[in-house]
Amino acid sequence: MKHILLALAIVCSQQSFAQNTYRAIVKDERTQQVLTGATAQIQTLDISAATDSNGVLELKNISNGNYQIKLLYIGHQDFMKTISFPLANPNKIFTIDLEPAKTELDEVIIQTTRSSGSIQDLPTRVEAITLEELNEKKFNKARRHPYAFERKYRYCHAANFSGKRYCQHSHSGA
Repeated sequence: MKHILLALAIVCSQQSFAQNTYRAIVKDERTQQVLTGATAQIQTLDISAATDSNGVLELKNISNGNYQIKLLYIGHQDFMKTISFPLANPNKIFTIDLEPAKTELDEVIIQTTRSSGSIQDLPTRVEAITLEELNEKKFNKARRHPYAFERKYRYCHAANFSGKRYCQHSHSGA
């Protein structure tokens, strides 16, 4: 019985020593800025991690063997590398440069046409609220006045940006 427990203890201790850690700093290839939030995964072991604010990545509890590590970051091409564990230098911090994606956005074209018609010719009601009316509504709303939502409508027959108004006034409410 003691021999079985001793053998089990030796096997467990060897497995605990077989746990490896992979450390790397992930940077943008062009700007050499660290990439915060890049994710790395070893799919066969179901292990993943993300880079911290300094771009440092740390994958822990990797057993001995060959594994493919996949790095992902938005706007950059995926990076894949096969690494053999245990590492020759387990304290080494690798540097990984991710290449920006080579996708290009499509061209956006905005076109407009000018209509030859005027507001006078269109059978449309136009409502104009002056600055004075807006201030009055704001003041009334602040006081919780019962007529705070009184509306004044202007039926305009022409629009003139020089400041002149060609409107008829009609008041609703009290």
